[in-house]
Amino acid sequence: MTSARAREISAISFMWCGTRMHGRELAVKDVDVHASGGSEGELRASGRVRGRLSGGCELHVHGGAQANVSTTGGSSVEVED
Repeated sequence: MTSARAREISAISFMWCGTRMHGRELAVKDVDVHASGGSEGELRASGRVRGRLSGGCELHVHGGAQANVSTTGGSSVEVED
């Protein structure tokens, strides 16, 4: 049996515009994200999440990562353990 930690990606970068990403099963250590136009994303991160959201975007991060994401235009970031 493979552990969940063994399947973790060390880093990933996303650029979204009007996109939905359902990646709760995607395990990443560090994430860079830039999104606009009402994009929605969900993922699991254990390290850090940084970037910028604008235009009503929503990002849901599971795994307790430290988030440093700037938001404008009604965008939001939610981090859960």
